[in-house]
Amino acid sequence: MNKQILNEKPKPLFTHRMLLIVIIAAWFGLVALAVHFLINEQIGQLHHEFDDEAKSMLTDVQIKLNNNIAVLTGLSAFLQTVEQSDTTLTTKFTESIATSYPYIYMIEVARKVSLTERHHLEQVLQKAWRPNFSIKRFSDVTRRKSVEVESSTETWPVLFMYPDLPQAQSIYGVALESVDFLTYTLASAHKSGKPTASPMFTLYEGGSAYILLQEVNRPSNRLNFSADGPNFFGNSMAAMLVIKTDSLFINQQKPTQEINFKYRANMPVPGKSQNFIFEHKDRVSGLFDRLFLPVFQLDSEIHNPSQPMLLTFSKQMLWSDLLTPTNILLMGLLGFSLVAITWITLRHFQELERSKQQHEYAAYLATHDVLTGLPNRFLFTDRYEQAFNNWQRSNSSFALAMLDLDKFKNINDQYGHDVGDEVLKITATRINHELRPNDTVARYGGDEFVALLTNISDTKDSRLIGERILSAVSEPIPTAVGLLNISCSIGISICPEHGESIDALRKSADQALYSSKQLGRNRVYIYQNDSPDTNLAR
Repeated sequence: MNKQILNEKPKPLFTHRMLLIVIIAAWFGLVALAVHFLINEQIGQLHHEFDDEAKSMLTDVQIKLNNNIAVLTGLSAFLQTVEQSDTTLTTKFTESIATSYPYIYMIEVARKVSLTERHHLEQVLQKAWRPNFSIKRFSDVTRRKSVEVESSTETWPVLFMYPDLPQAQSIYGVALESVDFLTYTLASAHKSGKPTASPMFTLYEGGSAYILLQEVNRPSNRLNFSADGPNFFGNSMAAMLVIKTDSLFINQQKPTQEINFKYRANMPVPGKSQNFIFEHKDRVSGLFDRLFLPVFQLDSEIHNPSQPMLLTFSKQMLWSDLLTPTNILLMGLLGFSLVAITWITLRHFQELERSKQQHEYAAYLATHDVLTGLPNRFLFTDRYEQAFNNWQRSNSSFALAMLDLDKFKNINDQYGHDVGDEVLKITATRINHELRPNDTVARYGGDEFVALLTNISDTKDSRLIGERILSAVSEPIPTAVGLLNISCSIGISICPEHGESIDALRKSADQALYSSKQLGRNRVYIYQNDSPDTNLAR
């Protein structure tokens, strides 16, 4: 029969080629599908990273805007109590603010001065503070034309700044009402009594910023000054925070220049609907990037009472984002696998499986359990005969242990038989690992196992082995649905005390197993000839 099979002529090569073409086409489809899934997974991961990074930046900006309100409120409360000439204490207070909130570029204070008091204040401050001090218009400093609102009764000169930057010295004495981008802000803050943000402007010393301003008023009886002393802080003041726009978007963990997507921020303020305060451009993208790859976008709004902000985040994906070294390697492996599978398939159609391999596999299936790889009951019976013959020759006792998983049916019912099979395979491996080299464990059927324990001197030996098995089985079992906990019950019979035939020993062990279940499961029970002895149970 075997010779006939070997001498048979192979099927026509044309048939093999047609089938090979179908298989290769299927593999091409699978590889293409795998590449598709790989690219989609990478796009999904990049989209997730984009969302996380944008939301992190959004949260960081929102915290800074809220801090601005808190800082300005604290500064206003401080100005209501500080003495009119105490710039030392004010400097220390503002220094602590700048240290805690480094993104606040400058802290300024202007005070309301009546026009009748103006000349006297200039003289006092020239004598006690700055010889060249004067109250001046903003256009006098910047040399640019501006719209100025003239007042017949008062002016608001800047009299305090921290830090005292050399490049900003000319700002001292500038009247707020003469600053074009503060005219409406000052009036709005006076009307509402709340912090008000100015439009964005270019700093005299460079860079873009906006001012958060709040009017501060205190009763005249709270003032403490002499007629001739330098009156920096009066009964009506304007507390101001100068916020550099780029500082709002600098994260300590990731500076702006390292952020690889585009974003822009708009802060609508009274009197100006469009007020783009910051914009960071995306990387340069190519035509194929824009044609074939998606654009991620996230629009969000910060509802801050005085600094409302609209932020738009966007990112054009680039092919360089997808063609990472890891993805290139994976795609190379997929291509290699396609070639390898083609070659293997060709070899498969050129050679028939050897009869010896078929015979060995058939013999294995006849003596082993397919799921767990353990001996089946037929091979176990053969091992029993060897142990029995050894006992007859050398009087070396052996034990038969029946093991049953506790409430295994619940796992199959709740998670399905695939998960149940995982539990059985891992349990079988653990039981086998706890046995000695000369012992044998077989799957008897379902979730029941039977173990042959050779060279047993007394019941204590078999109990110790059973205890080890209990401990090993009770460890959490990793499965597709997570870690599962299970226990087992064990019944043991000893040859020749409890029988000599395999049926008698199995029956005794089965009764002991039943007693183990009755006593609460998860224990080892040694069969007793007369009645169950609970003292022997664990």
